[in-house]
Parts: sequence; C-alpha cells; structure tokens
Amino acid sequence: MVSTATGRGSADAEGKRPGVVVLTALGVEFEAVRSMLSSIRRVRHAHGTVYETGDFGPWAVAVVETGAGDARASLETERAIQHFSPELVVFLGVAGGRKDVAVGDVVIASRVYGYESGKDGESFLPRPDVGEPSYALVQAGRAIARDVSRGALGFKVLVKPIAAGQKVVASASSRTAKFIDGHYGDTVAVEMEGRGFLLAASACSGVDFAVVRGISDLLDGKAAADAGGSQELASKNAVHVLGRLLEEVSGPAEAEDQLWEHVMLHQRLSVAIDEAFEQRRDLELGLARTHRHSLPRDDEVLELFRVGTARVQSWLDVVERLLGENLPKALGGDGEPGDVRELDYVARTIGRMYADFLVWGHEWLTLGASNKWRPVVEHQVRVALSFAGDVERYQDDLARAIRTGREHDGRTPLELTVALELRGHGLADVADLVEAALGRSA
Repeated sequence: MVSTATGRGSADAEGKRPGVVVLTALGVEFEAVRSMLSSIRRVRHAHGTVYETGDFGPWAVAVVETGAGDARASLETERAIQHFSPELVVFLGVAGGRKDVAVGDVVIASRVYGYESGKDGESFLPRPDVGEPSYALVQAGRAIARDVSRGALGFKVLVKPIAAGQKVVASASSRTAKFIDGHYGDTVAVEMEGRGFLLAASACSGVDFAVVRGISDLLDGKAAADAGGSQELASKNAVHVLGRLLEEVSGPAEAEDQLWEHVMLHQRLSVAIDEAFEQRRDLELGLARTHRHSLPRDDEVLELFRVGTARVQSWLDVVERLLGENLPKALGGDGEPGDVRELDYVARTIGRMYADFLVWGHEWLTLGASNKWRPVVEHQVRVALSFAGDVERYQDDLARAIRTGREHDGRTPLELTVALELRGHGLADVADLVEAALGRSA
C-alpha cells in the first residue's frame, strides 16, 4: 500500500493524489524513477494508462512510461494532471548532447524549442515555437546547479535550453543537427518529448512543471554509447537531480504577506520582457529598413494575414481570460489570500505571448515593405509593438502598485488596474489595408 504521509503531496488512502507526477518515454528511465520510491502501488486509469505510485520523502509520486514522441507525451501529461491534480509534474529522461555537455551530465531545461515548426516552401522557414517551464522550478534548478558546481557529484548540472522534435538525431553532421546549429544555437541537448509535455502542462493552472534530461550520447556514436550503458547512467543521474529538485521545493517558505507574491509576479514578467528585449529592438529597427529582393505573392501575404489574424484573436481571448478569471484568483481579496501558483501562470502566459507577438511581427517583416504591401506590413508590425508596449506598461503599473503597498500595510491586498486594452489596437483596420493593396494590383 502507498503510505498516507501527511506532508506536501502525500497520497490519500487509495493512493490517488500524488503531489508529483513524473513522465518518462523509455523503460530504462521509468525504472530509474521507480528505484527512488518506497511503498510502491500500481494505479490504473479508466482509459488504460498504468501508473506506479510511491513515496519519496514527504512527497507521494506517480510515474508513468508514455512511449517516445511529442503526441504521446502531451496526451499522457494532460491525462495525468487531470487524474492526480498534482502540484508538480516533471518529464524526465535521456537526451543527446549538442554542446557544453558530457555523457552523464544533467540538463534542467530553461526553455524548450520545437524545432520542426515552420513553413516549408522553396526553403524551410522556421517559426519559433518555444515552451518555458515554471519559473519556480527553473530557479530551484539554478540553485542546484550552483550547489553542484561547488561539490563533487562526478557530473555537471546545467540550466540551459533544449530542442525537441520528432526525429532521433544520431549524427552531429545530419541535416537536422545542422539545422538546429543554424537556428537554435543556444541549445545544449536534443530530445523528442519536451515541447509536447510543456504544451499540455502550461495549459493547466495550479501546477508547476519542468523537464529534466540526462545526457546519454553526443549525437555521434549513439548506438555504441547506448550499448555501453549510457542511458542507464544518464537516467540515474537525472533521477538524482530530480530528488534534489524535490528536496529544494519540499519546504518552500510561505509568503509573509501578499505583497511578496506581487513582487514575484513582477519579477517573472520582468524576466520574460528582458529575454525578448533584443527581439523587440530588432523589430523596431526593421520597420525603418525592411527590404526584400523578390516581391511577395498575393497569396503568400493573404495566407499570413488569415493565419496571423486568427492567432492574434486567440491571444486576445487568452488575455481576457487571464485578466477576468486568473488574475482575480491570483491577487485575492475580500479576506481571501492570493494564490502564488495563479500568479506564476498569469506572468508566464503573458510573458510568453509578449515574445509570441514579437515573433509574429518578425514574420511580417520577412515579406518586405518596399511594395504595395507596405501599409499592411507596417500595420501588423505596429500591432506587435503596441502589444509589447502594453505589457511593459503593465509591468510598470505593477511596480508602482508594489511601491505604494510598501508605503502602507504590506498585508493589505493591492488593488491593481490592468492596462492591457488590446481591443483598441485596430486589428480590424488591416482588412481595409489588404483590400486596398489588392485593388491597386488590379
């Protein structure tokens, strides 16, 4: 039977509510996680997924083997979160090392690039698809990496970006490896499930999530490394780091007052803005000096307009939900405490959309602006910059509210007025610009 310990994340009498869910793609990874647990019990989902649950310190943990690939990872992640309602969910496994790592090192992902996202025409044009783990777990990972650098585990722990796609990359000279070199050069490892996992986990509020990967090969010589036991070594080291991660977050200091939670929201949003600053600056400069040697086709522009407008509309719908539902829960009020996990979700989602809007603006700049489509391109880029400006003003408003709160009682809930009036950006106006451009071409 599973222990019914009373600590964070302990299971109930039937073992149905672990506080941690760990997903793995391979059996060797599953067995490594299982080896860290005590009081193991098997739990079967109504749709057939089989989990094993057990205890690790104060945590009750469920582990599941998903099989390889993005789609399976995404499906099983959502299913596990819905079934167990955990506090933490982690995808753990092996990965191929690209640079700055050796076999046995462990990478906690700071972000995961979906490297296969893009448009395939005469050449493949990547459209960056980026997922970010929870801020709190990335910060815990950085603390572990610092501790390890001062100790002697026999392997390194890094907090760095990872690239994920549907290919097993078995050679550093392969086409895929060279593509990643050219477009995602800051990644230190390559794997297959992380992006799908983050996509599913980030859609669920109230749960923190992370990707932990042990390096089992360096792309070249993969078969020989696997035969030599590198996957077992990488899995074991990754599980060791998972244990350290759970210890790091098992006794979090409670916020002394709601003000501290607001400060943390401001910091999380600041990080997202800072990381995309260069992209924002490049987009501003691009408006003044865009050029393209070959003129875009009408159907090319219209397709980007159709897809892009739908994307923007979906982002605006998400913002409305965040501000109408999640932010009130996060801030609390009427005697109810705020929820720091909701704060993390709001900040992470708005920060991710800030970067997404900038990417969308860059997509328009690739069309060039020296022809009949210039008004359309300029309008769409300005929409992207306008959204970025609103997010930055929101950050500033929040900072001022925090300062005001410090001048009074720090335990008084802050009354925040959110200034993201995105509907005023005039997205509908671009339709007139498109029609005008087509009219001039007739």
